[in-house]
Amino acid sequence: MIKHYIKQDIPKSQSNQNRTPYTRKKRQLPQAFCQRDGFITLNDIDSTYSFNDSMCSILLSREAAASLFLNRFTIEIEYGNTDLAFRFGYHNLNKWINLIVQRGLKYLLLYLRVRGLFDDIDHLPKLPTSILTCTTLVSLDLNMFQVKSFDYSSIGFGFPSLNVLHLNYMFFDEFRDFLLLLAGCPNLEHLRAMDISFHGKEDSIQ
Repeated sequence: MIKHYIKQDIPKSQSNQNRTPYTRKKRQLPQAFCQRDGFITLNDIDSTYSFNDSMCSILLSREAAASLFLNRFTIEIEYGNTDLAFRFGYHNLNKWINLIVQRGLKYLLLYLRVRGLFDDIDHLPKLPTSILTCTTLVSLDLNMFQVKSFDYSSIGFGFPSLNVLHLNYMFFDEFRDFLLLLAGCPNLEHLRAMDISFHGKEDSIQ
């Protein structure tokens, strides 16, 4: 089962004008990719290109580009090797995230897996900065990202509406960055942090 979907909420004013009987649309990727434990599995360049093209077609379509809100974005990808992920995956993922966080996104789940990666931090994707400036998020679920040191105040960081934060297999430059992330969530009700590591430090959260 491919666990990827985008939900678009049509503003009330627009729905009233069009008098449509529904206000939400669900778009799915074609069922053409290998699946492994619920993840979309990309084993070669062809499948990776095909997946990237499908994603761009959805996100850049006429409907997605209109002034509609994206309520939820969920994607779980497994790359067959580090070369596929590093050369053809991560930068496209950043583009998609930069697009969707501008649309009033509330629920975001990003789960990545890369076969053969192990603890090679240099080949982990960097968490897109745009996520940290998405003030509409209510729930954030991340797996396998590194958070590089930066000035939180300079990017307008803050999750004023965030209630749920799940972090798994995350790497922070410093423990301070992890604490600052939590401090930016004043309304957090549920936190799950597993396998959190800090670069150059012995401290970790298992």
